[in-house]
Amino acid sequence: MKKVLLLAFISFHSFSQVFYLDTTFVGKPLIKPLAVQEPLVTQFPNGLLYLRTDANLINGELKEPGNFLLNTKGEIVKNLTYKTPFNYDYRSANSAVTPDSKVLISQLVSESSYSIIKVSHDGAIDTTFKFNNPKRYISKIVLLKNENFVLFFHDENSYLKHEVYDKNGKFIRTLDPSMFTSSTGAQLTDIISNDLNEYFLLLIDSKRNVEVIKTNTNFEIDKNFSPVKLSGIEAYTHKLQRVGNDFLVYQSGVEGLKNKVGKYDRNGAKVWDVSFDKISTFDMGVSFFEQSNGSIDLVYFDYKHLKIKANGVVDSTFYDRKLHKNTSFLHAFADGSYWIMRNKSGVIERINADGNIDENFRILMQVQKQLFPNQIQKLSNNSYLLDFISHTHDNSPYSIRYSPYPNAVQVYDNKHKLLHEFFDSKTIWKTYKTKNTLVVRGDGKFYTIDEANQMIVSKDTLEANDLIDWENNFVYRQIKSDSIIRYETGKGLDKNFLIRDQRISNFSIMDDKRIAVETWADITPAQRVNYINMYHINGMLDNSFKTIVVDHTFFGLSGGIPNTIKNADGLIVNQMAVGEIANIVKQQFLKYDSNGNPDKNYQSNIYRGGYFKQYQKDGSIFMNTVHEVKEYGEYIIHNFLKITPKGKIDSSFTLLGTNTVYGFEFFDENTLYAAGQNTLQRFIKQPLMADEYFHYKALPSEMAWDRAISTPRKPIINTNLRNIQIEVSGNGSFKNEFIVFEPKAGVTTITIKDNTNRILARQKIELMRIYPQFIYDESQFSTATQPFEFKVQSSSGMPVKISIDGRNEATGSIMIDPTKDRTLKLKLRTERNEQYEALETVITLEQLMPLATEPEISRTKIRYYPNPVTEKLIIQKDNLLFDAIRLVSINGKEGETNLMEYADRYELLMKNVEQGLYLLIVRTKDRQFVYRVIKE
Repeated sequence: MKKVLLLAFISFHSFSQVFYLDTTFVGKPLIKPLAVQEPLVTQFPNGLLYLRTDANLINGELKEPGNFLLNTKGEIVKNLTYKTPFNYDYRSANSAVTPDSKVLISQLVSESSYSIIKVSHDGAIDTTFKFNNPKRYISKIVLLKNENFVLFFHDENSYLKHEVYDKNGKFIRTLDPSMFTSSTGAQLTDIISNDLNEYFLLLIDSKRNVEVIKTNTNFEIDKNFSPVKLSGIEAYTHKLQRVGNDFLVYQSGVEGLKNKVGKYDRNGAKVWDVSFDKISTFDMGVSFFEQSNGSIDLVYFDYKHLKIKANGVVDSTFYDRKLHKNTSFLHAFADGSYWIMRNKSGVIERINADGNIDENFRILMQVQKQLFPNQIQKLSNNSYLLDFISHTHDNSPYSIRYSPYPNAVQVYDNKHKLLHEFFDSKTIWKTYKTKNTLVVRGDGKFYTIDEANQMIVSKDTLEANDLIDWENNFVYRQIKSDSIIRYETGKGLDKNFLIRDQRISNFSIMDDKRIAVETWADITPAQRVNYINMYHINGMLDNSFKTIVVDHTFFGLSGGIPNTIKNADGLIVNQMAVGEIANIVKQQFLKYDSNGNPDKNYQSNIYRGGYFKQYQKDGSIFMNTVHEVKEYGEYIIHNFLKITPKGKIDSSFTLLGTNTVYGFEFFDENTLYAAGQNTLQRFIKQPLMADEYFHYKALPSEMAWDRAISTPRKPIINTNLRNIQIEVSGNGSFKNEFIVFEPKAGVTTITIKDNTNRILARQKIELMRIYPQFIYDESQFSTATQPFEFKVQSSSGMPVKISIDGRNEATGSIMIDPTKDRTLKLKLRTERNEQYEALETVITLEQLMPLATEPEISRTKIRYYPNPVTEKLIIQKDNLLFDAIRLVSINGKEGETNLMEYADRYELLMKNVEQGLYLLIVRTKDRQFVYRVIKE
């Protein structure tokens, strides 16, 4: 539901700044071996281990990603060829081994929807297990002694819920904390069971007070059990762990308090209690296991290991013993050994019972990944530095453009020869460009590259966000969120310097060596305000500087975009706030002089802006952007903008031949390098004379097939050059001053030349196939009590193939019996043609067909009016969450509408819609509704 504000920017210049893509230059992505985070490792009672990994398994030989059986020596017993149809959820709590040597595993079946399957140790799925209640977020599977299991999950409002299922996946009952306690806001967070079919439940109230109770298999409270009660003042993490038929309670202490482990017998009597200093910052990542001698081992996620003897005494030989950094516990064995995994390394190792690492055991997992250029920096020695990042993150300019965590760094000379590379698959790198060029490693080492491109390793250490003032040999560092300290390089901490302020978010060193410090405060839950103050080089507040106050409502969406940049005579501040229409980000640049006075003549107003980086001496800013403007009936995405010294958009500045720009750097006035979505790109400025100007408004680089062929485009050119020639090749042609596209998908190339055959602009446009829409009346399902004919059309015009639960396919329609087909799945698919992609979807009938015994309120209907409609259709929200609202003609074409959202309703503006019959398609989280609407 996009709300778009139409903007137009016009400026006039006597010269043109057009840069076009140099297609002779190719920057390739890196192919590097990256480690896996967490494989799925499950131990069967016979000692075999089931390993599921999406990485290559390297254990003496290369194995493709898949499913493996390993013995306790780490040797591959069997390579399971069975390919699972869905993605596993790898969180370790989300699997359990059943008594029949099978694994319950949660898996992703659709967007934000997890189900559970049962897999045997040979990789086969148990078809007798049928779980028909996918959940939005499964957090834990707890297997009970009677083979039932409890599912911990979060609903769409993020509330923790609990349901009990039998061993075949059939729903039994819901567990509500109010069944077990009257405490306010209590949540059930843990359940364990023993060999006597006794269940112990951990409940936490709204003040984080803890109560452990005991129930039988029917979850009836055992009144003879003395509840274990603990104060929430002392700890913020609590866990239950079974030991024999008794249990442990683990508490991680709040700030300044110790961690505790208490052992209780099955009747609630305390056996022993031990406390120890906090040894982990990741207390939720602690794993327990009991050794055969009764001792308890605790392995923390951040590499610490603690052993408690059977009598409740801490084993000092193991206390605070460091393993590898960021180690996670995997599985324990009967001989007292256990497996660990070094996080971000993909290396599994075995720890013997005495705590020593088994030097003869090693399992290595790797995956070959592509790393793409993220940002480029020109160095003073005429070379350049590239950092690379994996595009597994969101690819928007907000999130990836200014990531502080590149995965690799390379340095090239001016002839593009590789000089240095930094990569080891697990180190985080941060790059700097200062007067002396630095590459800073995650372990604190940093490297200076001199004018001869030689690299020197410094003995001083840095942290990832340190700022360096080389002229004065200072290193500035923020500690916690309220202080900035300073080091003198080679000398250590400057004890005479300290800047203290609340909620420091950023700081920068000005050209005059003053320090601009940003702080923030939340005025309301939806509004954040930033404050900028100035400090002298000695750390004292500059009282002559007027505090700058900036509205930064959209701070949560900035993705690391800096709030300020230094300008020649002060600061330019990036303000991001809510625009005139609710979901549009209004990005505004504000200019201040060196004393904090605003430049009232500076006016910048941008919507959907992006990361801004550079300014020229005249005060111009260059930025990437997702700026969207409707021009000549088309939505144009501007991927790169120049802001003039007065804050206006310079419309004579154009990049041609690319649709995505992240990092960028001007090497000279005629050459621009930019990190695109997949490659490093080079742009060359047009070779125009001083009195010549040329501006070509590029068309979208990608167009939907049907929109492209329906409307010929007239090139928009502003120039004083005569005899301009336009050549169109590939999937289009140039006829009667218009670009005409052929009726098929493909690439069209536009080349613009002058009468001397100079290439002034070149652009490639790809015509994309579009996805069809399935058109059907879903309201039939909610009211049907007898067999009915379900009809489906496709906007592609191709016939729709329909099948129920894998049976023979029908075309166009199929009979559905609500009394027999409720639990089955309905599969719809179309073929691909020149215009449309193939499309396939699966409808779970049980989600659409309420039982006859369900109240009428569950048979949801959408309220909309008036019908027939002339200008505005009202759609009531009625507490429903809508994913999409569309208006489609009966031949599958989208209607030209605008959608406005209000607190209680949507308004579909249909003034420009032609008269006729339309289908109103409304999509909620798990339902689709189709209604007929008449436009008069």
